[in-house]
Amino acid sequence: MNLKKLIVVGSVGGFLASVSAQAAQPIEHIVFHDNEAIVSFDSTSPITCADGSQLALFSHVTINGFQTMNKNNGTGVNHTNTMVVVVFQQNQCTGDFVFGAGDLDGGYAQQALQTGTLSGTVTITDFNTGAVDGTATVNMTLTGTGPVSTQNQHLRFSLSSPTGPIVQTVHDNNKSISATVTGGMTFNGVAIPLPAPDLIFAQLGTSKSGVMELQK
Repeated sequence: MNLKKLIVVGSVGGFLASVSAQAAQPIEHIVFHDNEAIVSFDSTSPITCADGSQLALFSHVTINGFQTMNKNNGTGVNHTNTMVVVVFQQNQCTGDFVFGAGDLDGGYAQQALQTGTLSGTVTITDFNTGAVDGTATVNMTLTGTGPVSTQNQHLRFSLSSPTGPIVQTVHDNNKSISATVTGGMTFNGVAIPLPAPDLIFAQLGTSKSGVMELQK
């Protein structure tokens, strides 16, 4: 199983003033936009053991959402939309545990840094054995709150090639915001309760990048 991993990159810029549009031929032009979300939390639910003692079912959950657009002058425009769920759960009565992950195409939607929706049922496959541990059903809404963090990067390279100089420009723009979470999830039909809001790590993010290679 190939899990899609979060790759944070930023926004496309124009040509540098020193590169003449008439004298330069584009070799490659890539534009990448990504809306991202992450929710991570621990949850403990009381359970009654076979001997009557009271212990707990412990869960650690991390959920990522990715909504991407990749535009390449050679391959055209491609869109992807994925939710990735990682679950660790241990029964403190028996010591039994599961640790696995799964992904679902179409499981994530986002409106800029305002809201994001994680929704759908994912098959969870064990990291160690490759066996199916069960299914996780997620129905969560993230709402951006608080200040926006921004990170930018602008790079320019000049390279030699057999056909002459190549100028490469890279422009990145990344933004993120803390989020509140509503809704919930189940694992194998049993609810995993959300903890108090201050015990949930949740963020929305946007990334935009551009790479341009010009043959002078």
